[in-house]
Amino acid sequence: MDANQPERYGEVTLYVRESPLVPGEAEARPGPAVVGLWGPERTVPTSYGSLRTALYRPSELGIDGFDHLFTSGPAPVARHMSWEDVARLRAALQARAQRQRVEKP
Repeated sequence: MDANQPERYGEVTLYVRESPLVPGEAEARPGPAVVGLWGPERTVPTSYGSLRTALYRPSELGIDGFDHLFTSGPAPVARHMSWEDVARLRAALQARAQRQRVEKP
C-alpha cells in the first residue's frame, strides 16, 4: 500500500503519512511515518470535559504491542513509526478484519 492514502480494514481506517505533521520535526527526530487509526466516532473523557474523536490506540481495537508507539491523550497518533512496525500493524489490522468477517453471520 502507498503512504499518504487511507487504507480500510473493516470499520477501521489506517492512515500512514510519510512526512511529519509538524514542520521541522523530521530534523529533530527522524522517522519515516506518522500513523493514525480511525474507527467509529466516540466521546472520550478529558481533563476539561469530553471530546468527540474517531482516533484510536491499537489496544482499543483489540490489537496489542503497538500502544507504546502512540501519543497519550484523547487523539493518539504514532510519530516516527518504522516501516517494519507499519507492516506489522497492517498485518494485525488485516487479521482483525478477517476475524470480524468470519464472526459475522
